[in-house]
Amino acid sequence: MKQTIEGFNQEYALTLEGVDEHGTVIKLDHTDLVILRWFTDIYPTLPHEEFDGKKWVMMTECGRMIFEDLPLLNLSTDNCSKRLFKLVRLEILDYCEGDPDEPFWLTFGKNYELLCGQRTAGSDFVITATDKIVGYLNKKAHTNFKTNSKRTQRYIFERFSEGYAAQDFKTVIDKKYDDWAETEFEKYLRPSTLFGDRFDDYLNEAKYKKNYCDSEGTK
Repeated sequence: MKQTIEGFNQEYALTLEGVDEHGTVIKLDHTDLVILRWFTDIYPTLPHEEFDGKKWVMMTECGRMIFEDLPLLNLSTDNCSKRLFKLVRLEILDYCEGDPDEPFWLTFGKNYELLCGQRTAGSDFVITATDKIVGYLNKKAHTNFKTNSKRTQRYIFERFSEGYAAQDFKTVIDKKYDDWAETEFEKYLRPSTLFGDRFDDYLNEAKYKKNYCDSEGTK
């Protein structure tokens, strides 16, 4: 999988989801990232106001300019504004309400830096991924490992650096839980074992078993 799209971390982008005003689950797509790239590039030049220590730009102006600057997207001005609101709901952009002449103002939200950031063992991306992966392990194996363990973050960072994806961790957890639950090996359902040096062995073991079962016509 390509690491970035439009300069944003693709793997982290895939983890983001929210709910729109109708209760429908929303996720990022390529058009959203094109608009976010536009916003990032044009943001320093837009008319703005400063309050709460942040620089805020007019949402209606952004919607109009996206319509004019990016005709290839084939979006109406209204749909451009809806896309911006989608980024707000995913906390990539933040907004506040203004006066009747300009009811909404935009700036960058908390998830923007995560989409842009480089991976390090202590980066927000790795911290967030560790929280989700260890949370999944705890739920699956009925364990209580800490999600903020620096040691666990290092294991997960090292596996990401080798090119593995978040789904690979879940695959290993599922496979080894099936193998070790309620056996003498159950004590090894822990981050240091699952995400350590034998991670690739466990992952490919799981893939081999699936391919073998598929070829035999079994599940």
